[in-house]
Amino acid sequence: MKLSFAGIYIGDHADPEGLGRGDAQMIIVTGSVTAKPDTVDALRQASLDHVHRSRTEDGCISHSVQVDCENPLRLFFYERWRDMASLKTHFVQPGSVEFIAAVRELASASDAISLYEASEVAA
Repeated sequence: MKLSFAGIYIGDHADPEGLGRGDAQMIIVTGSVTAKPDTVDALRQASLDHVHRSRTEDGCISHSVQVDCENPLRLFFYERWRDMASLKTHFVQPGSVEFIAAVRELASASDAISLYEASEVAA
């Protein structure tokens, strides 16, 4: 089943309604975008602005963006959210909607976002 929030394609999931209903302590989100050579600086700045804004949202445990060492045009996102409700709220924030618009303008490609339920394991 195709999974999306606020018109943003998230990816395929066998049971998207089941996400966030298990014993998981957090939702992990990964995704990436690849900039056009002439837009990499603008996309990197838009990504950093989005990350910094997202970190202030209720339910955000962590939110980061990294440059791919093998492809410096590719930016990789890693996020941890308290629960699915927090993540859904995040996707409809005006800043998130603006960021997606910037990605559509500045990126040459973007991968579907992947969602995972996770629990911390004691070492």
